[in-house]
Amino acid sequence: MSSKPQIAGLEVLGDGARWIALWALGIQGIDVVAILCWYHLCKRVYEGLSGLGLAKEERKRLEREILGHLWRGEHCLAIWKLWGLRSSARNGGSARSEKRLDDLIGYLLRKKRQLANYEERHARGEWIASTGWRSGTTWRYRNDANIAA
Repeated sequence: MSSKPQIAGLEVLGDGARWIALWALGIQGIDVVAILCWYHLCKRVYEGLSGLGLAKEERKRLEREILGHLWRGEHCLAIWKLWGLRSSARNGGSARSEKRLDDLIGYLLRKKRQLANYEERHARGEWIASTGWRSGTTWRYRNDANIAA
């Protein structure tokens, strides 16, 4: 008699599309964790900071600082930094800059449950980006059986 392997849980690494998280939440019987792909998170931060009217070097410095916080799992510090930047945009910047920052802050708040400590995952040899797969989504059973959608 053969027995099915026991699965402790499932990690879903995705590009941030809403359907992926909804699909993952609908799986019954095992613990499911949805993780936002590092590549797509970086892309979203870059896009959110572009067009703020900052000098190129200032934007790059700010991007490195925010991504550094996100890399280390310091999500609240990244949001706090953006919130401070939003306050200065309100006082001397354009309405467009304030809207871009609001959008980025809102995105990070909506995805907060999917943000991981990417530094720790990377150190353990775990996947942090879904860019190696054609579909943009990967998931991994916690017993190390990897699957791509």
